[in-house]
Amino acid sequence: MSLLLISAQSILSCSNQKEKVETVYYVIGSEKPPVVIDPVITDPNEPPPPPAPFYGSFNLILVDHSLVYVHRVDDRVSCELPNTPEHVDLTQTDVRKVDLENLSEFLKSAYRDLNPTNFREYFTCIKSPSDTITNAAFPVIQQFFQDRKFKAYIIRQWTPQEQQVITSMR
Repeated sequence: MSLLLISAQSILSCSNQKEKVETVYYVIGSEKPPVVIDPVITDPNEPPPPPAPFYGSFNLILVDHSLVYVHRVDDRVSCELPNTPEHVDLTQTDVRKVDLENLSEFLKSAYRDLNPTNFREYFTCIKSPSDTITNAAFPVIQQFFQDRKFKAYIIRQWTPQEQQVITSMR
């Protein structure tokens, strides 16, 4: 009888434990490029699209679950080697921390002059230390961009230079 009571207690105690669930907002590289359906439209002699840049005019770096860092890069920065990020002399003074509570206001202020004719000036890189974004700022940024029909952004992992600066700030 006591063995049955101990067994029942252990089973009930297992079911009372709460699982910690982590919300995943995005996985970098999970979206596949569009498939070309009509071969008449595409020219096989056309060059491939350029590689995705490492930096945008705005760079939003999402760290952990709620930290957001921002830095701007001069739009003249280009990457000559597609696999190596350009060195932009990034320092701690170039990077600004934005509180999650103030993120919406920051985005409204930073993108206040955004319109369909100047999307290129606002090209944005959303970055993460890992390929899985669990930061609560991601849906806020995504909704802000969707509301403005802004599609001039990419999502990628942070560069080693950004990693060094942000790690030194924490």
